[in-house]
This record gives sequence, structure tokens and C-alpha cells, in this order.
Amino acid sequence: MTLDGTIAHASMSDNGCFVIVEKTQDYNSVVHIYDDNCNRVSSYATNEYVISAQMSQNGKYTAVLSASADNGAMTSELKIIKNGKRICRDVKMK
Repeated sequence: MTLDGTIAHASMSDNGCFVIVEKTQDYNSVVHIYDDNCNRVSSYATNEYVISAQMSQNGKYTAVLSASADNGAMTSELKIIKNGKRICRDVKMK
């Protein structure tokens, strides 16, 4: 496994699945989700700043909390991901 940027966050489940958030030259945050065999199952890039990324104990879910500025106001967002797919609407808070 090779990453292009600097690791900002990481979390591992009890069964060996894990999430890594990196900062690259092109994006503020790139989120990579891996299974227990180190296979990347999902990835997405954003110019939001990921504050935290946590893998659930069973490895089925990942929560990603991020923040950005929207017309001068700080906006935060919580994404819940299952098997590389979003399973609920993003929750935005101002």
C-alpha cells in the first residue's frame, strides 16, 4: 500500500478493517477505507478538513467528521459510510 500524502488520521476495527485519512497536495483530505486483507474498498477526496474518522468495532461502518468554511461561516459535516457507500444523508451543522 502506497499513499501520496501525509497521514492525518487512522482508525482500526476489532476485526482488522481500517480507515486512513491523508492530506495531499491536491486535497485537504483523502479518505481510504480498507478491508481486513488490506484491500482498498472505498476512497474519496475532499477539500473539507477531516477532523476525525472512526471505524466501527465490527468494521462495517465508518464515521467521518469534517469541517469547512461556507460564506464565512464554519460548517461541519458527518458522513456515515457502509462498505464504501454512504448509507445516510450527510448531516451538516453550522
